[in-house]
Amino acid sequence: MGQGLGRIHYMDAMRAVLMMLGIVLHSAQVFNPANGWVIHSAHTFPLAGWLVEGIALFRMPAFFIVAGFFCLLSMQKYNARDFAVMRVERLAVPLFVCALLLNSVQTSILAGYGSLDFELFAYLANGKWMSHLWFLNHLLVYVGVGYLVSRAGWQLLGLFGRYAAAACSITPPFALITFVAVGHLLVFKVLGASGLLGLGVVAGTFDLYSIAWNAPFFVFGMVLGLRRELLDRFAQVSPALAVLVIGICAPVAAAGAALDSALLRVGADFLKLIAIWHAAALCFRVFQQIANRPSELMTRLSGASYTVYLFHHLFVIAFGIVLIHYGIGGLPGFIALVSAVTVTTLLIHQHLIAPSPVGRYLFNGIRTRNAGVVPVWLQRRHT
Repeated sequence: MGQGLGRIHYMDAMRAVLMMLGIVLHSAQVFNPANGWVIHSAHTFPLAGWLVEGIALFRMPAFFIVAGFFCLLSMQKYNARDFAVMRVERLAVPLFVCALLLNSVQTSILAGYGSLDFELFAYLANGKWMSHLWFLNHLLVYVGVGYLVSRAGWQLLGLFGRYAAAACSITPPFALITFVAVGHLLVFKVLGASGLLGLGVVAGTFDLYSIAWNAPFFVFGMVLGLRRELLDRFAQVSPALAVLVIGICAPVAAAGAALDSALLRVGADFLKLIAIWHAAALCFRVFQQIANRPSELMTRLSGASYTVYLFHHLFVIAFGIVLIHYGIGGLPGFIALVSAVTVTTLLIHQHLIAPSPVGRYLFNGIRTRNAGVVPVWLQRRHT
């Protein structure tokens, strides 16, 4: 990924870390005092709940922004056929292969453990077969819609990006983030009022509520790809101000969501979005400061992060059940679980996926001899 000033290293690093944080998030769920996950230990500790809430606030929003950014760059780089083939293979192949292989094993383990009442129709009709792979489904929708929109009005997109960049160049980051949060809320509420979101999960695959909630993050990432000035502006958020805003808005939003008043719930949704967007911007700021340089470690983690995410959920459940059985919980159990899953999934990538062309294609959607290298037939640019 290049630009006039060179490669934006922190975007690659951030994408890898955000994906690998799934290990920390789901491991913390096992020991979360709220006990709301598919498995849970009797030996909990408060930090686990805080980790879950904190990571969930920024992780997927920041990830979808990064995904939109990379999608826009790919659309600019490759011709229509190559882009479509590459994105479908990169997303759809691992989605269905892992849903069939890994998630089937995971479901069997949970059913045997007694934490899941398996019924085939509900498993398929409610989209439970996707489990943690739901984000790949969302990306397929966003990539498809974004591609159609861009092909229909690429010049309009460029014009929009240019005016947005000009407007935001004189707008403080706080005002920019607030404006984006307002737009997010309006789009979501308009879709909700249309009744579309009430359809729920369509064809056992498309959770319209979740797709609509996360779409503005992806679209915003595409806009950042159009104008790098906006990317720099977004990442200029004040860390102190962001922490203050998050610390105030997130708890108030959580309290307001339980109120009976529809107006107060709308206010709570707005405060929640303010907190989420500031958390995502803070994530960009942190990675821009600490990871915007070449790093062999981050290059390796970036190459392995897709595999790690696909496999981690199964191993968190499997290893978590073992720890629960032997009464190993609390902070020691959490550290042991994160460590075991991280090492196992990295070894799977290094020894089973990366060396194998079949493994790279089935689990990473890559048709190359060397993982991470774009094949020759995809080197043609737009004409």
